[in-house]
Amino acid sequence: MAGSRLGRARLRSIGLVPWAAAGLSAAGCVKPVAPSERAATDEARRPRPPGIAMDPVLSLPQAAPSASTASGLAVLSGPVDPRPARRVVDDFFSAVRAESVPALERVLETSARTVTSARRPEPALASWERRFARLDYTLPGAEPLYGPSDVEVKTARDAETGDSRSLPLVPHDQEVLVRVALTGPAAGKLFASELAFLLSPGPSGYKIKELFEDFRLP
Repeated sequence: MAGSRLGRARLRSIGLVPWAAAGLSAAGCVKPVAPSERAATDEARRPRPPGIAMDPVLSLPQAAPSASTASGLAVLSGPVDPRPARRVVDDFFSAVRAESVPALERVLETSARTVTSARRPEPALASWERRFARLDYTLPGAEPLYGPSDVEVKTARDAETGDSRSLPLVPHDQEVLVRVALTGPAAGKLFASELAFLLSPGPSGYKIKELFEDFRLP
């Protein structure tokens, strides 16, 4: 007992109490942790979201009206609705009968051209302006130029599965060919007996890209 008191007295003489001495002894046995190691440990303990399995992105070939399965994968495009193209052709004839250049501009592409079997292609709008200056297209009354049975529509799918050599213009991809057989007194005088329109789709709908007509101004 006397030895314990003497030991405590010595510790007090140097300014330390027993519990402080014990703390110093314990601290001497602990290795200090660097800030970088502490940050790495905290990062490792941070909860993570569950992993998500990522499937590889499959690159599909371009859609086409018809294709071969030899490559193992083929994408077919859906059938083309011909009704919007037919309405554009109806609007074309309405513009011609009104001799309206602005109305023609709305249905013709900027680079639209007229094609014949005898002459070189020429800009379609300029060609019709000359025709308006030479001929009177304001037909009296509401005499129709053609009927529903006089209109034939061909798509790129039809051109590939049939004889494209018989077509005056061949549609590709989403293009549509509309052939119109004219009837009545206007045929041969103001128009050829048949007109063919190649229409291509755009942001605002179909527009006439090429017009085939074997007609010569008198």
